[in-house]
Amino acid sequence: MKTVPDDQQYGEGRKPRVLRDKAFARRLETACEGNPHCPTDAYRGKQKWIYDSLDEEFGVKLSAEAVRKWFSGESRPRPKIMTFLARLLEVDEAWLALGITPTLTPLEKKKRNAMATGAVNLVAGMFQLAGGHIAFPEDDSSHVYAIISGKRIEIDAVLPFYLGNDQFRATIADKNLDGKVVIAVLPQHEFYFRLVVLTPEVIRSAGERRGDFYEVVLEQRGIKWKAGANQISELASISELV
Repeated sequence: MKTVPDDQQYGEGRKPRVLRDKAFARRLETACEGNPHCPTDAYRGKQKWIYDSLDEEFGVKLSAEAVRKWFSGESRPRPKIMTFLARLLEVDEAWLALGITPTLTPLEKKKRNAMATGAVNLVAGMFQLAGGHIAFPEDDSSHVYAIISGKRIEIDAVLPFYLGNDQFRATIADKNLDGKVVIAVLPQHEFYFRLVVLTPEVIRSAGERRGDFYEVVLEQRGIKWKAGANQISELASISELV
């Protein structure tokens, strides 16, 4: 949805068009909630912190009304100001501006989505082979719900992107991070996969929060894995999760 930039000028006698962008407003709220420096006690506290901090750190002078319109979805920052805002909030600029994570071309993304679906199906199949029952929610392709040995488990199966030099980047949704099991599926060759469990503690300590998701770099050290300073064990059996 198109919106009117906050500093766009209008001709005499003309009224500005209000084209609401609620999606941007929601991402802005999410970014504020995830930033440890942004006030969370009051709605206006967030707005004041943003226009004060943009001025202090980047020399960007804005009115309180301009920032208020960002939060209400009535307008959005111009590209240069969006860059500074993303840096201030310590989130990915493409995610903040457009709600996307543009690490791949459209063709690569299509292929990657197909592979990610395969990773989810692989994990689901392992639970079924272990005697469990699974279900897929309609709104999230990376999630699986499993019931095994009478225990219900919410699983987020992620397929990390290979960076080279035995390093992989995993993208993990922030939603319900403490209530789910995150399993990274790491292909070694055509019929060989290695699975590691990323705990909330590892994700938060080794990951970089980019908006409503974390990016965690995994490093392969022979048969062992690391994320930052954390040693990560491979998942040897589904029973380890029960």
